Amino acid sequence: MDFLLNPLAGVILALVLGAIGSSGRTSTVISRILFAVAWLAGFVPIAQESLLAALVFTLAIGGLALWARPEIVPRYFGKITPRRRLLFSRAVQPIIEIGDSGTKIAWNGPQGESMMTLVDRSELTIETIKGRVMVSTEIFDTDGKLVAEIERNEWRAPPPRAWDRNYSVDAFEVKNDEGQIVLQAKALHDRIQIQGEWWNEAGQGVRLVSRGPGAGAEIVMFRVKETPPQPPFIRPMFRYPSETHLGELAP
Repeated sequence: MDFLLNPLAGVILALVLGAIGSSGRTSTVISRILFAVAWLAGFVPIAQESLLAALVFTLAIGGLALWARPEIVPRYFGKITPRRRLLFSRAVQPIIEIGDSGTKIAWNGPQGESMMTLVDRSELTIETIKGRVMVSTEIFDTDGKLVAEIERNEWRAPPPRAWDRNYSVDAFEVKNDEGQIVLQAKALHDRIQIQGEWWNEAGQGVRLVSRGPGAGAEIVMFRVKETPPQPPFIRPMFRYPSETHLGELAP
């Protein structure tokens, strides 16, 4: 018991647990538990000596968690960034790929102008900014309410319109209340992979969906929203619910 109340022992234990939690080898849930135990192991003995030192320790553990594993803190906004970038290579022509289908579309028009209008006010725009491909679009439901948006790779998917969402450093997706993925994007070093489902208030919709890795894509047009929704659907990239599987890829 005396060992557990020793500040030095508490800090050492906290460092060990923090290192494991920040290694990336554990799931999001396990990492949260490890950081919580690490904080508790150090905070209790340190607080008996100095509350100020305990506060500094708390900030240090929190900073380590946010820096090493930012995905353990659930958010409804973020930015997708390629995990790697080729040296001495700068993207000149913005390119999107419909999911992992192999179907790519290059944009040769003016920077910042819409690449295509999907339905009514929903447009898809791609640009090259500082050597990186950026995508922008908005997803509305049939009530005309904004569900999710991405603007130059910065995304927002606040509840309640977005039923759930999941994300990582380079990708994110949004699920609606029918359990279907309505927007999915992944940043690669030379292009953006995107799939989505765009609707207007008249019930007309467009779905860009991959048939499978390298198998081509489909552009599905809907004149009236069907209940229940009809395939082909966008395959989830992540596991759900995100509350317990944040950042975890689907099998």
